[in-house]
Amino acid sequence: APKPEKISISLSQKAGKAVKITWTSRGMKTRLERRAGSKGKWRKLKDSSADKTSFTDKSMKNGVLYYYRAIPQEKSYQSEYRSAVEKAMLVKKASVRSATWRKGKLIVKYQVPKIYGRAAGKTGGKALLEVKVSGSKKFRKGKYKTYRAASKKTFTKKMKKAKAGYVEVTVLVKAGGRTFRSPAVRKKVKSGR
Repeated sequence: APKPEKISISLSQKAGKAVKITWTSRGMKTRLERRAGSKGKWRKLKDSSADKTSFTDKSMKNGVLYYYRAIPQEKSYQSEYRSAVEKAMLVKKASVRSATWRKGKLIVKYQVPKIYGRAAGKTGGKALLEVKVSGSKKFRKGKYKTYRAASKKTFTKKMKKAKAGYVEVTVLVKAGGRTFRSPAVRKKVKSGR
């Protein structure tokens, strides 16, 4: 009898949302496993029948790099038919407290949610801020500037008032050879004295 093909696995995830894992069971009962970080232990997320081949992981912690794989429940098949490993990370959005233009400077104050993975040494990366600045609300290609900020609370940049109409702040975490992004937060810039 021909041997079944290896299980294949794929992940789909919108920024800041739980990851949906889909796999091909190849007619076998499968076990979905997850580990936190490259050195974590594989732990069972879900056992599934041959016809149940998707799962949404709603237990992710912010900033932890998770690895997923699907394996047959039958031990004698596990090493031969286990899936490749896929990675995902939940990155929550920053809260932008204020965006002000004052005396020739743009000042953006924000707070980044706690990155659990960094504290636990599981990401291999740290949070960065991507700050886009546009003169208009639409952020058309070529009509805005992008900056990276390492500061956890404030971004400051000298610029003309006309160019500082709106800001868009995204949290980035580099880990496992990839960059994971939060949803973007957009805010109108207020003029100070």
